[in-house]
Order: sequence, then structure tokens, then C-alpha cells
Amino acid sequence: MIPTFLFLAFITLILVGVPIGAALGLAGAVCIALANTDTQWFGVLAVPQNFYAGLGKYPLLAIPMFVLVGSIFDRSGVALRLVNIAISIVGRGPGMLPLVTIVVAMFLGGISGSGPACAAAVGAVMITVMSRAGYPHAFSATVLGAAASTDILIPPSVAFIIYSVLVPGASVRALFAAGMIPGILAGLALIVLAVWLSRKHNMGALEANLSRPPF
Repeated sequence: MIPTFLFLAFITLILVGVPIGAALGLAGAVCIALANTDTQWFGVLAVPQNFYAGLGKYPLLAIPMFVLVGSIFDRSGVALRLVNIAISIVGRGPGMLPLVTIVVAMFLGGISGSGPACAAAVGAVMITVMSRAGYPHAFSATVLGAAASTDILIPPSVAFIIYSVLVPGASVRALFAAGMIPGILAGLALIVLAVWLSRKHNMGALEANLSRPPF
């Protein structure tokens, strides 16, 4: 009954508007108390100890640093500079802006290690530019979201760091090396599909009229 109560309590707390982290903690603490009714303080004193043991790991410090770097790239204009140099190389034409979006997202993902941080930095520049070129908002958002999702594979990856902390014996360097080639292949597959869809449905017809930044 306790596992069933755990899920029911978690879903109920979510439905009433409790934040996910608090809902997980509260539901778990109640279930621990129910499972240890014959022990002192119902075993709840073990919760803060396990909480600290789960977070007190040195590699986890890399995660906020990666997110900070992505935020710095967004605020300092580095993302815009990367977009401009990519456009100056590939030129203008149907499908070129989605290509630039994916390439820049992959490059930034290899620096920030965070998909949401990458999407925020690249999206602040590319969503407006793609809309001005005639791409539908839904297509632009889809391309950006798919491109940012490759960051889970391209090192450094926040997900790989968390996995190496949770799984004993998993090497961060080995995980990074293993994710490089699949991440690049995933990005190339996205580029082919995005360019093909753009040209098939004549999206971005106004892109050729936009100015090309000097190299």
C-alpha cells in the first residue's frame, strides 16, 4: 500500500498546485514515516541525512557553472555573434536559418552543457530572425527545441554528470567521449530534415531578402 500511497500523494499534491520538488519531498517523507511506525521519530530523521548525501557530491558543482556560462553567453551577445558568423558562411536562402539555428545550438550546447540554457540563448536571437524571414512560429520553436535537445549528448552534458554521480564506476570522461559522435549525428539528421521541410513547404521565402552579415 505504501508505494500506491506514494504515487497518489504525489499526484494529489501536483494537482493542488504544490511545486514538484516540494511534492516529491512531502510524499516521500510521509511514506517513510508510514513504513517506520515502530522506530523513533518514525524514521523521518533519516530524510535530511539522505538529502545531504545525495547532494553533497563534488561533480554536481559543474551543473550551475554550465548554466551560468550559458546565461553569460546570452547576456554578453556571444550567441548573436555566433549566429552572424554562421549566416555569413552558409549565406541566405530557404532552409539556411534553421541550419544556422541547429549548428549554433550544438556549439553552445558544447559549452553550457544545458539544453534549456542553450535554447534561451539561441532562441532570444533566432526566433525573431526566423519569423522575420517568413518561417512559422511553430516550426521555428520546434527546430530550436529539437536542436537544444542534442545538448544531452554533446559534451559537456549535465545529464551525463548526474548519471556519473548516481552510478558507481561510471566515468564522466568516458560518457562524454561516448556522446560526442551520436550528438553530432543527431544534429546532422536534424539539419537534413529541417532544410528539406523548409524547401518542400516553401518556408522562409523572405530569407533571401535579408542582409548577409560580413564575414
